[in-house]
Amino acid sequence: MAANRPGAPDWLSAEALAVWDALPDDVLTAQPVDALTVYCCAVADFTRAQQALDRTGVLIRGARGGLVRSPLNLVKADNAHTIAALARQLGLASPPGDDEGARQIAQAYRNRAATERTITGLRRGGRLEDADAAAVALARHIAHALDHLDPARWPAQTASLARVHLATLRALRGVDDNDQQQPGGIDELLAALSAPVGDPENP
Repeated sequence: MAANRPGAPDWLSAEALAVWDALPDDVLTAQPVDALTVYCCAVADFTRAQQALDRTGVLIRGARGGLVRSPLNLVKADNAHTIAALARQLGLASPPGDDEGARQIAQAYRNRAATERTITGLRRGGRLEDADAAAVALARHIAHALDHLDPARWPAQTASLARVHLATLRALRGVDDNDQQQPGGIDELLAALSAPVGDPENP
């Protein structure tokens, strides 16, 4: 270890400590310990959530017996956001030695990221009001679903959700679609959400 290389907090998990040990010396010596610690924990938690999802799948049986999204998806998404934000702050393009992993994160959350950019742009432009809160929440929910729905396995559901997502974003932007043939809004959304999804383990 380099002479001026700071040591990791002694409470870090083995996974987070491995991330710390892989950080370059210049990053460890130049950046705040708290930010470095959060980054390492986020990478470790993201990895654990992804490994668990690889075992269980993105859909699990809910309390009523139907298929629901695994809460691990939210854990993964939250940590992916933290990793991306801190990587920029710390001068890291991606988790150390994991360029492919960084690309996979970006690919896995492309719809959510694009939706957030749209919402941010509209908010900065003063085009969102309190009355738009439900539409904003709907756009975020559908973007999250699109990022985790395999279009090769569920093409009809993916197409339906994509059309409703675009309609929701058009509504937020105040685009007038009266002269165009557009999806049926909430009716189509309900139809898409109620369409049988099937069991990933037994398609």
